[in-house]
Formats: sequence, C-alpha cells, structure tokens
Amino acid sequence: MSKRTALTLAIGLIASCAPAVRPSEQPTSSPAALSTASPRVDTKDVVTIRQNDARAAKLVARSVPTGAVVRELPDGVLLPDRRTIVSVGDSGGGTKLTVFDRLTGAELRASTLADRWTFRGGVAGPVALSGNGKWLALVGSAYNYTDPTGKWTARSTFAVVDTAFSGSPRVIQMEGNYFVDSISDDGRSLYLIENKPNDRPTTSVLRVYDLASGTLMDLQGDPLPQMTGFRADPVRIGSAAYSLITVGHGAPYLVRLNLDSRNARVVRIPTEKYPPGELDELWSLVATRDGRTLYVANPAAVVNEIDAASLTVRRTAKLSAAPDPTRFGALARWLMPIADAKMLLRAGAILSPDERTLYLIGVDGIRRVETRTLGPLPFEASGTFSDMSFSSDGRFIYALNALGRWMHVIDAQSGAPLRQVDVGAFLQAFVAVDAQ
Repeated sequence: MSKRTALTLAIGLIASCAPAVRPSEQPTSSPAALSTASPRVDTKDVVTIRQNDARAAKLVARSVPTGAVVRELPDGVLLPDRRTIVSVGDSGGGTKLTVFDRLTGAELRASTLADRWTFRGGVAGPVALSGNGKWLALVGSAYNYTDPTGKWTARSTFAVVDTAFSGSPRVIQMEGNYFVDSISDDGRSLYLIENKPNDRPTTSVLRVYDLASGTLMDLQGDPLPQMTGFRADPVRIGSAAYSLITVGHGAPYLVRLNLDSRNARVVRIPTEKYPPGELDELWSLVATRDGRTLYVANPAAVVNEIDAASLTVRRTAKLSAAPDPTRFGALARWLMPIADAKMLLRAGAILSPDERTLYLIGVDGIRRVETRTLGPLPFEASGTFSDMSFSSDGRFIYALNALGRWMHVIDAQSGAPLRQVDVGAFLQAFVAVDAQ
C-alpha cells in the first residue's frame, strides 16, 4: 500500500469515527460572527497587548467588554512602576528615546542619541533593563569587516542609558560577536553572551563587561550551561535574575545570576520523561510575590517547588499527561508530527492572586495545580495558547491564542470559556491588565 493511500485511509477513519457535530457546535462562518456571538463578561478591564504589524511592534490597549481600542503607544520597555514605558524611535539620523505614561499616553520626557540604537528583543518583548528600572542597555550596529591583516573580524556596539536621562549614555564598542543579555542594578556590570562560531561545535559564553574599567571578565560561581539552548525571559527578584535554559531534550537548568556581585548559581531541575509531542519550550518559571519561592513546571511532566534563596528543590510532583480530547490523538500526531512543534510560551505559568493555585499552559490547554499539595485540580480550559494573565479581580484568565487574533476569557475556577475578543493579528504578549 502506498504512503498516500495509507494517509487517505487514515484520514477517512478519523472522519468516519468522529462524533457528529450538534447544531449548537457548528463552526461559525467567520471570526466576526464568533465575536458577535460571544457573551459579555462582568468586567471593565483594559488589557494592553504587544502586537506586531507590517511596520513595527506597538502597544495596544483594548476594552475587554467591547474589544474597542482605548489607546496605542509605540513598543517599549515597561519600567517597574508598571505605568511608565520607554520607547525608541527615529530622530532623523539618530535615535529618540521617549518616556510615556502608559495609562494616558502622555509624553513625560525625551532624549536624543547619535547613531541608530534599538532594544534587545526577548520572548515577550524588549529586555536588558535593570531590575530597579534605572539602566537600559541598547543594541547598536554589529557587523563583520576585514582588519589590516586581512582577518575577517566581528564588531559589536552597545549603549547603556539612564532611564531618567541624566548624564550621557555610555557607548561600548567591542571586537567580537556579542549579544547583550542584562545589566546590574548598580549600572556597573553589563552582561554579554559571547558567540564563538569558530568553535566546533559553536559555543556561547556569558561574560561580564565592567563599565568602569572597560574590561571583559568571567563570572564567578557555578559553571554555566551552553547559552545556545532555549532560554525564556528571566524572572527578576531583587538584584538577581532567574532563568531556565534547556539544552537538547534533557532536564532544564535553573540559573540564578547575582547581577551586582557577578556570581552564578546553577541547579538541574528534576523531571520525568516527556510523552510524545512535548517539547522543551513547555517549561515555565514563576515566582511568589515575596520572592522566596519559585515554581518550575512542565505540564506534561512535573512541577517543582524551589527555594529561591538556597536554590534547592523543596518538593517535586509528577504531572500525568493531560487526556487527549479525541480518541485518535495518537494517530493524528503521527499524521501531523509537527503540529506540537511550534509552541513558544511567553507566560506559560501564573499564580492566582492568593498564590494557592498554579496555572500552566500545555500543548492542548491550561492545567491547574494546587500549590499546597502540588496536585492537579479539575480544569477544562482547552485550546492552543501562548500567553495568559489574570483579570484585575482574579476571577478570569485572559489567554492569547497561539495562532493569533483572539483573546479568550476563561473562568479561573472551572476553566469554562466565557468569551472571545478579537484583538487583532500578530499578537505577542500581555503587557498589563488595568481595572477601569
């Protein structure tokens, strides 16, 4: 039997065995019809979402009840006060830095830099901001050239800016291929990933640039894993940055960078074997408000409770794979093996306002875990999501569809879908949720 014939028969088998769709479950003819049919929910929240269009990224604030646009702002870095945005734009040959009030759109202050600079992009938007919001690292031109000896050489440039715009920016130009990672609260240490393409295999090493002396040095503490692995945006607790790094298909590394003291701690996270179709990108990290506890979880494997101060694992609990919503999920995955390979989570884990419940994005929906026992709780939020956030009162979960355009409003207790809001194409991440 040919492969094409086998594929046709398998698809026919799925179609013939699937239950009939009831009239109430008939798909709508268009996204507009689905949006109109969605009921209103009892909230006055405004969500700000980072979106991309054909021209550039931007921040769009929308009313949850109506989906209407409240305001738009240029894309930017959100400062720790959760209200102030720093953006970069063209000033006609240079770069204009502008600080906006996110809630009103008012311009608060501006400064102009010579040459062209931009943000370092992360999974959920611009990063390389110090934890206290005082220092911002920007990326300039990076290029290769032939030096006087004829050697092909890389050059990288960076700028460190005080977000209050007091004093001149510090411009750094370095020989070599570097990628800006983060900056310390005291503004003395710029963390750079040095890429070494001539190594076999290629290696990437995290190093520290001392801004006072202009020298590059190695970190102290535990050896770091290869920075070529998948790495989500860090979680900041005080002057420390915590991040997960997955290399290959093994257990992830939890890395704590003490940015002011230039010291690293690394711990390997306990895990279970992944079921077919799960990927390293499903690992997520979230911290409690007091910064004492971290939860590191993969909804298809395990959840770990970590002591943030000692970086030790307090508890580990196995999470069984979520049930497949169809009887032929395994066959469907065999026919479409890349279906689960495109997930990229922004906030794959969030804690409820009382921190008694942990919510995790998986391949086929959101799972709910009780933090007291690390055991799963009943929840029925199915779908393919890339980011989630709580409503201002904690009663709802707002989740962005991984395929774009839709924000789902979900009951935080039952997982029941309450409404879909058309929030435009090219969604990237939630920036803020505000009660009105």
